Amino acid sequence: MATRTPTSGPPAPSPPAGGRAPRHAPAVRVGPPPRERRPALLVGAVLLIVVSAAIITSLFLQVGNRTEVLAVARTVPIGRPIAVEDLKRVRIATDPGLHTIPVSAADQVIGKTAATTLLPGTLLTPEQLGATQLPGAGQAIVGLDLKGAQMPVPADQLQPGAKVRIIATPAPAGTPGPRLDAQDGVLVDQAQVFSVQAVETSDTIHVAVVVTDREAGRVLRAAASGQAGLVVLPASATSSESAASP
Repeated sequence: MATRTPTSGPPAPSPPAGGRAPRHAPAVRVGPPPRERRPALLVGAVLLIVVSAAIITSLFLQVGNRTEVLAVARTVPIGRPIAVEDLKRVRIATDPGLHTIPVSAADQVIGKTAATTLLPGTLLTPEQLGATQLPGAGQAIVGLDLKGAQMPVPADQLQPGAKVRIIATPAPAGTPGPRLDAQDGVLVDQAQVFSVQAVETSDTIHVAVVVTDREAGRVLRAAASGQAGLVVLPASATSSESAASP
């Protein structure tokens, strides 16, 4: 019968003196680090919430406090009377700093002339309105057919409402001209352009001007004989005999 020899292993630790087994140290649990408080971030978040709420409240109030005012629907050149087709209504938030015209005042706007060129989409203001429809009391509209040096600028550069001086010019060659009642060649010291239109069948440009009643006769006689020309004046020009004021 075979005899098994036990395998040799590591020697068993000898018990300490006194016969007691060693004690193991208890396991130490490591918790998460404490959170660092950041008061600045907290204050910033609160301020952001407050500001956002204020903006939303302001927008809500503005949407609820809107009014209808007049705006420009199409281009209106300076000096041209304003028609109902030139206007449209828009809704805007009321603002004391805006000088707008309410829709209810449209009847008071129609017929007045544009003191400046009105562009589509802009709000209409009282400062953009001129006098009532021309001619007014004591005024007359006279037509001039001009050519060459009689018209100092191209037709598209002379806008209604522009200020001009009407000058007596020599009669065309071979044409006897009437005696003109003009001082230093000036028929009208200052007139206002009412309309400008190029004549397609000739090289002339038809310009209608607003003058006073007493000036209309001599201007018409000069225009009929081709003895009238224009000088364009600056917008700030003044005259003691202004056609724009009867």
